[in-house]
Amino acid sequence: MSTTQPAPAIPTSRLVIFMITMMLFMFVYNWIDVTYFRPKTLTPQQQQLVRSELWPLLELAPTGTGLGDVASFAAAELARSLPREVRDKAAAEAAEEKTRAELRPPGFVAGAARVAGDSVTRAARPKPEFIDLGGEGYNLRVRLTTRGGGVDRVVVPRFPQADWYGRGVKQPDGLPQPLHLIPSAEDVPPVERENMHPDWAEPSFVVYHYATPDETRPESTLGEMIWQIVEKQVDPSSDFQRVVFTTELLSAGVRLTKTFTLHRRDYHIGLTLKIERLAGAMSRPLRYQLSGAHRLPIEGVWYTPVFRNFVTGYKDAKGRVDRVLDDAGSIHTQWGSEAVLRGPGEIQYAAVAGQFFASAICIDETQENRTFIERTRATAQGEHPKDKPMLGDIQPRVVSEVLTPGDAPIEHRFLLYHGPVKVRQLYQFRDGSVDHELVERYEKSLNLRTLTDWHTDTWLGRFAHFIGWSDLTIAFTNLMHGVLGFLMRTLRVPFLAVIGLTVLVRLLLLPLSRKQAASMQKMQEKMAVLQPKLKELEERLKREGRAEEIHQAKMKLMLDHGVNPMAQLGGCLMLFLQMPIFMGLYYALQENVFFRLEPFIWAESLTAPDMLLWWSEKIPFISTPESLGAFYYLGPYLNILPIIAVTLMLMQQKLMTPPPADEQQAQQQAMMKYMLIFFGLFFYKTASGLVLYFIISTLWGLAERKLLPRQPSRSESEVSKDTSGKAPEGRGETWLQRKLREIQDAAEKRDNTFRREAPPPRKKRRR
Repeated sequence: MSTTQPAPAIPTSRLVIFMITMMLFMFVYNWIDVTYFRPKTLTPQQQQLVRSELWPLLELAPTGTGLGDVASFAAAELARSLPREVRDKAAAEAAEEKTRAELRPPGFVAGAARVAGDSVTRAARPKPEFIDLGGEGYNLRVRLTTRGGGVDRVVVPRFPQADWYGRGVKQPDGLPQPLHLIPSAEDVPPVERENMHPDWAEPSFVVYHYATPDETRPESTLGEMIWQIVEKQVDPSSDFQRVVFTTELLSAGVRLTKTFTLHRRDYHIGLTLKIERLAGAMSRPLRYQLSGAHRLPIEGVWYTPVFRNFVTGYKDAKGRVDRVLDDAGSIHTQWGSEAVLRGPGEIQYAAVAGQFFASAICIDETQENRTFIERTRATAQGEHPKDKPMLGDIQPRVVSEVLTPGDAPIEHRFLLYHGPVKVRQLYQFRDGSVDHELVERYEKSLNLRTLTDWHTDTWLGRFAHFIGWSDLTIAFTNLMHGVLGFLMRTLRVPFLAVIGLTVLVRLLLLPLSRKQAASMQKMQEKMAVLQPKLKELEERLKREGRAEEIHQAKMKLMLDHGVNPMAQLGGCLMLFLQMPIFMGLYYALQENVFFRLEPFIWAESLTAPDMLLWWSEKIPFISTPESLGAFYYLGPYLNILPIIAVTLMLMQQKLMTPPPADEQQAQQQAMMKYMLIFFGLFFYKTASGLVLYFIISTLWGLAERKLLPRQPSRSESEVSKDTSGKAPEGRGETWLQRKLREIQDAAEKRDNTFRREAPPPRKKRRR
């Protein structure tokens, strides 16, 4: 007899206790990590105190010192009354501050008394002038400002605004408010404006210059001064508008001219930067920095998987496209992103992207010289909520190579894109408001498709890309966008498009699902007949003292009578086949601007949870804002659709699963039920359109089980006849069934050989 004892089956109660214990452990670990170990940030009052005390100290610093020198000067002044070990630590921190100075945005010391070059004191700033571009029928509405010759506001009127919680914003007349992709400081409520960080009020797309080509930080002069308006064509009835700003930078001996253009059908603002030497001035090397957009709103902060990302797209020397992505959390934690260098290739764009929309600085690919941008990086703007760096504002910046203005002016052309982060969605406008050639230019020439259609730069993302899973997911995502767009144009109601997609998928899988249902029905009938034999076998082996062989013997008996124990996993096949569709639909709804804020019964948006009931932000750990980002955080709303989806899946599992042959199979089935419950937690903050897909798909499966014609039930004698003898080898068996039988026969042969050769057990002597 074999002396090898198999591991006993683990009771279901112990598995449940283990899972609950692990959840409690993760909960406690997360709480300890948030409370004691995560880096703390200064409160707004502390930050204001630092600013108020820092400016007098800066005035004491030697004229012309950089920020790193000022930090060293401050450390030296403070070190006079400190112990030696503290002074050493302060000196080390000052050295580190100098190293990190490059990562800080221009204007970090805004408000201080500036005495060098072309600097302008902020307290004495003149009031800027605003110029509006766009009008009725324009795809963008833009407000320019003479402050830095920049952009104060960008509105995308064809899409509505969503608030912090993901709900639609209404105007006083009750109509949806158009999307303010770059909101102006004037759009902030007066109460919030009083405590607004100075960085937040700065315009976008302003130019800064470097005092010398080897400086690490640019001067904020050009971004603070008032530029002159030399041309203004802003007729709202025209299809083309144009505004020209100019200013002189005497310290560099150049005149800079910025020309903004806007076409009615475009989703970009044209920008031409011209640098020309002033008459009589000497040629001096010059580098400039062009800042991108900031203040992009975050919508649905409690459920969104994307806050703000910095993305740079580029080509290498061989023309291969790639991208670099950094999230706002890491940018705020590290005081900025790592620089993306041009290298031997060319940089194509630098963008800040949210979940649905993006703003990008694109280098115009039609100009002869496209390699004048040397590097890009993103900087953190203002402060972020306490312990929530992912909610901080960021701003992309592009830095030019060293330029030497000569007799001929230097011109660099940019496209400032503002629109859906999934640019190919612009194809779905069928009213002629967007030219398809323009969308193709965004997607393929400027490669803005890599804002979304790219693998993540992690080991898992690279592995998924290596095996082709990323390409498959991208292909199905684009397919879902196309199918949903077609169904939405046909059915005119977005949630009907989701239902129509579900029906199409289930119709395609109908032959397979019917075959699977028939197989499960036949196996259930066979199991019902085999149950007495299995019971008898179990009792006999227990009487013979061979309890350790029960499971192996039952497996052999079922295989001998044509019952495949692995058939219980047949339901996973349908889920596996739908996985690419599920992933494609998940990403499609995550970025689909046309399903955003489209209602379904009580749900306000198909791209957000259904938010049936507000249950406040005061439930400890579950809905408090401090828990945002933790795995146990569910948000301030009760969502009912995930509960409905899990309930229907449990019903389907109960109908499709045959009775267990032993305790181990019973435990496996119980574990599947618990996994569905955890699946519901995953669904809880998922887009309601995706949950609707699973609800309709499950209802289809239940209806198919109950209503469609099934195989006629056979009598017990007919089933017994099928299970009375061993199935012929090679006939009536699936590949998996045949392999299981071969493994079982080999195991039985080894076990019999071991029992024949093993010596009889020695009897123990009684003492």
